[in-house]
Amino acid sequence: MSSSPKPWSFSTYTDADGRTYVYGYRNRWDPEKKQSRIEKRCHVGRLDPQTGQVRIGRKFLTNNPEYAGKFWLYDNNQLIEQEPFEQPDTDNEPQPSWRGEDVELGLTWAAWQFAVDHGLLEDLQETFGEDTGTELLRFAIYRLCGEDSGMMNYADWLALVWLPQAQPLSSQRISEQLAVVDQSLMDRYFKRRHDRLLKARQKVSAADIPQFLALDSTSISTYSETIASAAYGHARQDPHLRQVNLSLGVDYETGDVCYAYESEGSTNDKQLYLAIVQRMIDHQFDLSNTVLVTDRGYHSLMNMQKLINLELKFVQGVTRAEDSVRRLFDQHRVSLDDPAFTDGRLEVAAYTTTEMWQEDGAAGRQHIHNTLHLYQDGCLRAEQKRVFLKNLD
Repeated sequence: MSSSPKPWSFSTYTDADGRTYVYGYRNRWDPEKKQSRIEKRCHVGRLDPQTGQVRIGRKFLTNNPEYAGKFWLYDNNQLIEQEPFEQPDTDNEPQPSWRGEDVELGLTWAAWQFAVDHGLLEDLQETFGEDTGTELLRFAIYRLCGEDSGMMNYADWLALVWLPQAQPLSSQRISEQLAVVDQSLMDRYFKRRHDRLLKARQKVSAADIPQFLALDSTSISTYSETIASAAYGHARQDPHLRQVNLSLGVDYETGDVCYAYESEGSTNDKQLYLAIVQRMIDHQFDLSNTVLVTDRGYHSLMNMQKLINLELKFVQGVTRAEDSVRRLFDQHRVSLDDPAFTDGRLEVAAYTTTEMWQEDGAAGRQHIHNTLHLYQDGCLRAEQKRVFLKNLD
């Protein structure tokens, strides 16, 4: 006996029907995490647990000809070459498919059909091309439905589920498909999504009912040294890692993502807001009947003035740190403490006032009134009052 060549490490897995297969894998050392990670996997063949014989698959033999014409036994995570005493004739036997004999259908079918019915597949294909657009949808369904969403395991997951006309891809091919996606193509794709959504709204909503588009951002930490937009920011978790900002615009009524924007992790929401809005305008998003909804993290006087000048509708959270806002709360304290201004179900009091702003629009400079809503949480105010009085004692 002699040991097999060493390009692969080997292990086994058993499917739900009790069949045992040998697979090969290569590891690589991750210097950042200081641990070994699987770089590539492949199907080797079916194992006979009684004899230890491995029926090598045709695809593995094609890619690894050094294993051809030999008789292999599996033992202790190795393939051991042995002189054949009863070499089986495997040429006429059906070769194992990369897809399992039993596949899960329901979840992936529902996700695929949803994408078809709502125009997601069509918009992806129109933006990225038929082949790449279809593959991107498959990747998205994998990230949605796969228990382990690392792309290195995509082929293994694909073998166990239904997706139409899908084929396993090498890591290089997956990287090539994902490398096509850039911000410009994302803008084109989401322009199609937004137009489709507005067209659907016209059929079911009155013309004077606006679309409410919520904008928010999240930070994604990364170990990568190659992502250009990764930068140190204000991460609440893993502050030692660089991060990428992902901003999404989501339709309130349908939950449809109408826009996405990637930016440097060091950029805060106040700085992002106008860049996102201007980019949507530059790519001809129809915002004439859209209300942009943001939390207080996006608020600044400059941002509000710019939105007013652009004649855009918006709802924007405002921090109480501003002196003008504090004065309004003090001015209307009696009303906010009045049960007549309180919603009993929400236990929140509200008072509406107005502010005077100048608009520098197409018609020249003019004065406009912005509505400002003051809210007070009755339970929180009572608790703060209790703590304050307790500390006085």
